[in-house]
Amino acid sequence: RLHPRCGTSFMLIVVLFAILIFACVDSLFPLVFGHTQSLFERFATHFAVLPFIAGTSFELLKVSGKKRNAPLVRLLSTPGLWLQRITTREPDDDQLEVALYALRRALNEEVEANPSC
Repeated sequence: RLHPRCGTSFMLIVVLFAILIFACVDSLFPLVFGHTQSLFERFATHFAVLPFIAGTSFELLKVSGKKRNAPLVRLLSTPGLWLQRITTREPDDDQLEVALYALRRALNEEVEANPSC
C-alpha cells in the first residue's frame, strides 16, 4: 500500500518544489528585469518553469525509489508516505481478483472463464 514512488508522493514533491522555485523566480525577476512582474508575466514565468519543476520532481522520486534505504532518503520520503495513508487503502478481494485477472491476461497466461470479471 505504501511506496516511495507513489503518485501521491510525486504530487507532494511537486507542490513543495514549486513553492520553492516560484518564490525564487518571483524574487529574482525584479533584479534581472528591473521591475515587478505583472500578473501576465508572473503566469508566463511560472508556466515556463513548470516543466523543469515536474521533471526534477520526477527524478527526485526515482532516486527515492532506488535509494530508499539511505537514511536521508527515508527521512525525506516520510511525509509522502504519511500522505499516502490518507489517500490510499488496502484493496478488497474483488479488486485483487480483477488485478490478478488483468495481470494474467497481460502475461498471456491461460485465464479460466470467470463470469464475475
